[in-house]
This record gives sequence, structure tokens and C-alpha cells, in this order.
Amino acid sequence: MSRPHLTGRADGRARHDLKGKRFGRLTALRPTSKRAGGCIIWECRCDCGTYALVRSVHLARPGKDVTRSCGCLAVEMAGHRVQAIGSVKNPRRVTAFGETLTVAEWAKRTGMAPSTLADRLYRHGWTVERALTEPVRRYAERNAF
Repeated sequence: MSRPHLTGRADGRARHDLKGKRFGRLTALRPTSKRAGGCIIWECRCDCGTYALVRSVHLARPGKDVTRSCGCLAVEMAGHRVQAIGSVKNPRRVTAFGETLTVAEWAKRTGMAPSTLADRLYRHGWTVERALTEPVRRYAERNAF
């Protein structure tokens, strides 16, 4: 993604022009007169049709505080996790090593979070055996340089 264009301001400082730029599902429409923590608040339109007010720093700077939607993405991802793991009434069953258990039961048996096992199986496409036997790497191990 290219860097936002800088435009001049009356006080001589630069301001990021985010108008028309896409950030995940959001398109920046216009800066508002509102400020929060010294940041410009932008009016954005989400792909789902909802409008959202978002700090410029949460749009333009990569990192974990990035805003990618009006909130519809989080709702959608939560629904995918329920589908992957299965509901209480209709749990997903997985067969491995000659035994059939629910994703939650396999997760409990292996000591990993059900969401981790579901992600390995349904998001990343791992084989059942690999998903069940590969150790869970901790955050520091995943992000070591």
C-alpha cells in the first residue's frame, strides 16, 4: 500500500490526505472537525454501507490498533469461529487416529484452545493429524526476528 499524500496546513505542519483511500473494508470520505488525542477523526464508509468515525492513526498506521471495518468484520469472524467449532446443539466432529470427537473435545484432550484447533483445520487447511500433533507456538516464538 502506498503512503498517504501529505498536504500542508495553516500551522505549517503536514496532514495526511486519506480521502478516497481504502483501509480494509473502510473508505475514507472526509476529515471531520473533531479531534481525539491530537488525531483527525475521519468519516469513513464501510463496504456494508455503514458510516463510521475513525481516528486517522487507526486507519493509516499498521499495527494491532488498526480499524478495518465498522464492526461488521468482527461480527462476521465470530460467526465463522462458531461454524468452525460447531454449536452446542450441533458440534463439528473430527476423526483422527481411529477416534471421532468434537473439535472442542479434541482441543481439551490436546490442551489447546478450540479456536486454535478450528483455525488450523478450517482456516489454514491443515490435515487433522498435523493440527492435533503440532505444538502450539507462543506469541513470542511466532513473532521472533
